[in-house]
Amino acid sequence: MAFQIGDVVVKPSLGICKIRAKTTLTVEGKQQEFFVIYSGDVRVLVPVEQAKKGTIRHVMSEKVQKKVLKDLQEPLRLPTDQHGDILEEAYRLDADQSNAIIKERDPEKLCGLIRLLFNKMKDHQQLEDKAEQSLFSEALSLLSEELAYLEKTIKGRMTSQIKQMLAEARKKRKKEKAGSVD
Repeated sequence: MAFQIGDVVVKPSLGICKIRAKTTLTVEGKQQEFFVIYSGDVRVLVPVEQAKKGTIRHVMSEKVQKKVLKDLQEPLRLPTDQHGDILEEAYRLDADQSNAIIKERDPEKLCGLIRLLFNKMKDHQQLEDKAEQSLFSEALSLLSEELAYLEKTIKGRMTSQIKQMLAEARKKRKKEKAGSVD
């Protein structure tokens, strides 16, 4: 899908932005087109050719938004042993892969990372290290920002709603586990 002036987009390194203009500049002797995007007072020039390659993306579609909100409300089902206890390796994270998810800002991948870290935190009473705590906070912040924009609410309220959905999903998982033991 092509980008137009007035589109609201996500620039992974910046967040929610608006394309306000298109300009042509000479770079290394060549004419090059740029989108002029703003996030608050921050102005960034994004080469049109780079934008087409993914340096910016449209905010998540309504379909993706519904899927993310549904996933946040679903119990996380992880591999278990014969006693129904979650296998420790189910919580292992690859640091490079996790950091790539943060950098990319893909809403569905952020949702998966948040769900895994939230449940790990609750199952173990804490996250193992500051890196995981930071990953959780950053992923939650990024997803909250985009969902807040789409839901026309403030980021703090959206963050609280996401945490509530995760807590309710966890309760469902515990009820399911208790029901399967009977």
